[in-house]
Amino acid sequence: MNNKIVIGVIGCLGAALLFTVVIGLGVAVWLFTELPKLDASLSLPSEATLGETLTMVVTTTNPHDKAVTLDSIDIDDAFLDGFQVVAIVPEPTGTMHVFGQMSWSFGTSVPPGQALEVRFTLKAVQGGHFSGDVDVCNPAQDFTTLIADVMVGEELLEQGSRRGRVASPDPQFARRQFKLRRHPRSDSTTPTRGRRPDRAVG
Repeated sequence: MNNKIVIGVIGCLGAALLFTVVIGLGVAVWLFTELPKLDASLSLPSEATLGETLTMVVTTTNPHDKAVTLDSIDIDDAFLDGFQVVAIVPEPTGTMHVFGQMSWSFGTSVPPGQALEVRFTLKAVQGGHFSGDVDVCNPAQDFTTLIADVMVGEELLEQGSRRGRVASPDPQFARRQFKLRRHPRSDSTTPTRGRRPDRAVG
């Protein structure tokens, strides 16, 4: 009887170990197999005024000979801190926040040689310089990185500049002064942007 119990336990442990190895190999293959990525470009104004609505267009293009899925578009918090996302077209199927980014899921197949535009309507809600990565991801989370970079000016300052109510006759004077006040030309205050580490795939 005792021998049968021991043999049964050994058999169960062996089956569990084999199952773990198979699952581990499957996950490893999934993690390290790079799927075709979409090419991408970004259209976005470089300047905006506080309260202004602007459009950011992410254009994905499939240069491969088979369809590639746009799984998600992930945008750094560092950029989104200055904006409210008003609308996205086409409408995403889901959204989540992960590793300092907001991720919008699409799951849309892009045929060979075709392009897909995703339009983000943004409202500037804070003044300042906002910059961050925009990652265009496939289902394996291989991604193409774009940079979104916008200077948001003070509303009254910008309105005064546009209406000629500043002291200087130069219409660009107020804008230059605004930038210099926020980003003095000094090595200690010049903003820098480093590459964030690769995201883990859950």
